[in-house]
Amino acid sequence: MYFEMQCLNNTVYHNNFVNNDLQFFADVGSVNSWDNGIEGNYWSNYNGTDNDGDGIGDTPYIIAESNQDNYPLVNVIPEFPSWIILPLFMIAPLIVIIFKKKVFRLIQD
Repeated sequence: MYFEMQCLNNTVYHNNFVNNDLQFFADVGSVNSWDNGIEGNYWSNYNGTDNDGDGIGDTPYIIAESNQDNYPLVNVIPEFPSWIILPLFMIAPLIVIIFKKKVFRLIQD
């Protein structure tokens, strides 16, 4: 991720930063929030521990000067499986049609 021109006050969380030579780069003066106060991001080069087993690192992940993820995740966030999109698009219109027919019947009765 690259922020330029003093990108300020962005909130970035629930992302997977995996196997990058440089996880993040920002121009001098860029200060952003890397967590939502509860959870942050997964960083593949985070080497902290999770002693209480809650899935959140016990120490912040230092990203750059004035930028740190206070709640780094220790496990990759699962991606939404793309194979489910087609069935959802096929089923949703059927549900709408069935619902409309039932409502129409109730109105006529």
